[in-house]
Amino acid sequence: MPEPSDLFAMLLFSIIGLLAFRAGKRDAQPMKLVIGMVLMLYPYFVPGSVWLWVVGIALTAALFIWRE
Repeated sequence: MPEPSDLFAMLLFSIIGLLAFRAGKRDAQPMKLVIGMVLMLYPYFVPGSVWLWVVGIALTAALFIWRE
């Protein structure tokens, strides 16, 4: 069973991913769409708490860095 911090990270980054996906679809921005999908799916493939947070923060930062 995952730890509470892992569940919180999964939920947090999945919600951010869903919002980014919807915004990318609405605004026709493929980069935002792809990052949103990756944010929703990556928690299933990343082992460990530290990597879960590091990858999530990096992908969320990518949303703000690569604006179109």
